[in-house]
Amino acid sequence: MTKIGLVGCGMWGRNLARNLAQLDVLAAVADRQDENSAEFAEEFNSQRRNFDAILADRYINGVVIATSAPSHAQLSIAALQAGKHVYVE
Repeated sequence: MTKIGLVGCGMWGRNLARNLAQLDVLAAVADRQDENSAEFAEEFNSQRRNFDAILADRYINGVVIATSAPSHAQLSIAALQAGKHVYVE
């Protein structure tokens, strides 16, 4: 079964998390603000992790990146190098 990690728990992240949770594929959420990821984890019944833990989890197939535009390249490259499928919002 496909499992997705969401990075970025802001406005767009909330929409993506809701959709991923409805599809029952949201495995973990990460944000540089711990309170944001804690809120999302509770609201969308997922685990709160940091980005590196999401990349290291062999059961997570893909990563959705919903962070600020300047961080997209660095996060995407890291996720691709970890063998994850990547969607950048």
